Amino acid sequence: MAAVGPEMMVLLFVIGWAISSGTTLILFSAVAESRSQPDLVMSISSRLLSGSSPLHGLVSPQALGTGPDPHALLPSPAPGALMERKRSTSFYDYKDRKSREGARAARSTPLLGPSYGDLLAMVLPPKFMSLLDLVLLVHQQLALTVYFLFISEFLAKLPYLSDVPPDLTILVLSVPATKLAQLESIGKLARVASISPAVLLFMMFGVCYRWLHPDAHMARPDFSLEPDLRTTPAVMCIAVFSYMWHTNCVTVARELRDPSQFRCCLVVFTSTTVLLVAYTSLAYFGYETFGQKLRSVPTIMMLYSPSDPLFMAVRFFLSISLFVAIPLNVYPVRESVLSLIKHNCSKQAHDRSVEYQGLLSVVLVMVPAFCAICFPYVTQIITVIGGTLVSFLMIVFPIFIGELVLPMAWVRVFQLLTLAFVPQLIAASLGWYGKPI
Repeated sequence: MAAVGPEMMVLLFVIGWAISSGTTLILFSAVAESRSQPDLVMSISSRLLSGSSPLHGLVSPQALGTGPDPHALLPSPAPGALMERKRSTSFYDYKDRKSREGARAARSTPLLGPSYGDLLAMVLPPKFMSLLDLVLLVHQQLALTVYFLFISEFLAKLPYLSDVPPDLTILVLSVPATKLAQLESIGKLARVASISPAVLLFMMFGVCYRWLHPDAHMARPDFSLEPDLRTTPAVMCIAVFSYMWHTNCVTVARELRDPSQFRCCLVVFTSTTVLLVAYTSLAYFGYETFGQKLRSVPTIMMLYSPSDPLFMAVRFFLSISLFVAIPLNVYPVRESVLSLIKHNCSKQAHDRSVEYQGLLSVVLVMVPAFCAICFPYVTQIITVIGGTLVSFLMIVFPIFIGELVLPMAWVRVFQLLTLAFVPQLIAASLGWYGKPI
């Protein structure tokens, strides 16, 4: 908000809210539609597993000979094909398959719904599954880098830790993170991760409270500089990234007991609206508290006094929340790597990678840790993530998946808008368009 001013920042948050609401509603609707036809998802899974003919055109009337209905589905596959189920190429359903018994148990589990990759495979050729895995891999590695950087900065403001070098903090944290990333089950970690919304609300309360009741040792506001609207494209990348939950919303959609259109809309717009209120409140009250000083720090947490007990608690709980998120996010990254190896290398190479997936987890934690040490520029990393990779996961892929639930005329209009908007985000994230923050 310090870069572009309150009015423009609110507008950018609303644009991000609208984009996120629309595209997540498409994903929710596509999941509900495919859940009503489970044989289709099983057919897609078996074809991907066997490496047979491309899936592009699965929902086309030419392939089915059923007339002009764009939502027509394939007839039920043979019973033998239904028994073959691919290992999920997305990160929502990771299950270790160290033994044949585990694999058979996984195949016997009822299919509750499609993964993000399954939805994409319904409308695009199978080779795009590898693109999705690659995007997820790079996106998650950069996101983990940001987590390490934020944790090191938060802990540096806590008592007895202020003199510890940030690089040493990152290396020390990476050790237990690698251990947690090798766990066979993420159930307990997932329960701990549920504190994240509460921590966000606690942080929002702290920012609002300190705006009303400033601490004596807190930095004073600075409004000597005017907002620079030339930074709007770069700020837009951050606004888009802040609403990114598309890789998780498919899992949420599968958990709905009655995925009616009303319930899908209720979940989608409630979730995105809560984020809109939280982000707008944090940005506005933070700007009113510190003004242009926000532009000199990567996060507002750096401007509150290290001796402030309220924000000592906020930093502590934020650090716990982000630390738990690191091993949780390694599971999908590992699944993406295994999927890329499976579809692009020999079976022997894939079997070896599965055998050494514990070592792979260690690598997937240490790479972001070393990136955080070598490239400690949080704002630039977030800008790149929001402008490039998130553009695909949040906008491009969902618009194509919209072919499953939207009239083709609408899909074509949204694709044209995407073609005009996404290149601007990518150019801004790379510093080719607008002024960097």
